[in-house]
Amino acid sequence: MMMFYFDYKNDESYTPSKIQIKMGSSHQDISFRTTTTFNEPQGWQFIDLRDKYRKPHRVFWVQIQIIQNHQNGRDTHVRHVRILGPQRSRVSARNRVFTGEPHGEIPEKSLLDYDDEDFSTFVDHSLVHLSLR
Repeated sequence: MMMFYFDYKNDESYTPSKIQIKMGSSHQDISFRTTTTFNEPQGWQFIDLRDKYRKPHRVFWVQIQIIQNHQNGRDTHVRHVRILGPQRSRVSARNRVFTGEPHGEIPEKSLLDYDDEDFSTFVDHSLVHLSLR
């Protein structure tokens, strides 16, 4: 799902009226494309990017293209953009990064407490766990 925050009352001709979203593994391999039209949008606007079976697309590359603005405006204002993916687990990603274990606790040391050598070991250890999952 992708969310956009627009404010037509303040932005008028700067507010997008047509947006195209392209997704895929790269700009040369576009696997999904959708175009959405807005009519004087105010607040959060939602675009569902799931496939026809309501499953999320697995992509590496996302392009947001503003095709047209209200009143044929030349510049555009998008106040906020959020891209949301599926929740894979109830365990936070932060716990997995710090400990490498699905149900681990956050260590008592914060990142600021590690010296340079400990931090590089910590990062290498975390990356190994991230690459295996």
